[in-house]
Amino acid sequence: MLFKSRLELLEITLLRSLNARMRLSHKDVSNYTRLRKGFEGEQKSDLWLEGLSEEWLVIHDLLLEYNNSKFQIDSLLISHDKIYPLDIKNFEGDYFVEAEKWYTSSKKDMKNPYTNRIVVSSYFVPYSAILAINIHLSPILSSLTPNFIYI
Repeated sequence: MLFKSRLELLEITLLRSLNARMRLSHKDVSNYTRLRKGFEGEQKSDLWLEGLSEEWLVIHDLLLEYNNSKFQIDSLLISHDKIYPLDIKNFEGDYFVEAEKWYTSSKKDMKNPYTNRIVVSSYFVPYSAILAINIHLSPILSSLTPNFIYI
C-alpha cells in the first residue's frame, strides 16, 4: 500500500525552467543532469514497487531528522517483520574502487554510494527506538541501470 508518493524536487523544477530561459553554468548543468537522472531512476523504482501486495507499506522520498542531522531515504518498504530502506542509484558507465574510494572510469572521484546506507542504519536504528519500533532493518542499495559496471 502506497503511503507517500514522490514529488519532483523544487531544485529540479527551478533548474529546468532556468535552463529553458538562459545559459546555465557548467556546474549548474551538471547538477541539474545529476538530479534529473536520479529522480528518473527513483520514478522507475516506484513503478516496480507498485506491484507489491497490500501487505507492504511503501513510503517514497522520506526526509527524517535525528540528533540535529537530516537523512533522506529514497523509498522505505515496511513488512510485518522488516524495514527495507532503499537507496536508488541510476548510474551509467564504468566505476572502480581503490582503498574504499569510488572513481569513474576517467579517474574522477565520486561519492561512495554505500555511505548513505551507513548513515541510514546509524540514524534509523536509534530513531526507531524513539518511536518504540522493534523491527529488523535491512538497507538495500539498488542500481537500476543494466550498463552500470562495478569493477
